[in-house]
Amino acid sequence: GHPKVALIDVNLESDGAGVSLAKKLSQDFDMPVVFITGHADVARAHAACALGVLVKPFEAEEFRKIVRYVAARQVGEPAIPPSCPRFEPFG
Repeated sequence: GHPKVALIDVNLESDGAGVSLAKKLSQDFDMPVVFITGHADVARAHAACALGVLVKPFEAEEFRKIVRYVAARQVGEPAIPPSCPRFEPFG
């Protein structure tokens, strides 16, 4: 099997590389993407068809809640975005 979700740093290696990778994964493989960033770079993340952005630093439990949310959406279950202060869902 292949991964069910991609967690990508917005600024992967170079400025904007994470956004480019996210667009490719979303368009070519229909893979949901959640961005992880240390900056409030929400506008660029939103433009890349991501499900949301998680701002570092975050707690392990916040991360688990987000993974469960994404997994539920991926299989078509109704999913309410988790109540995590560092996660901003899109759509």
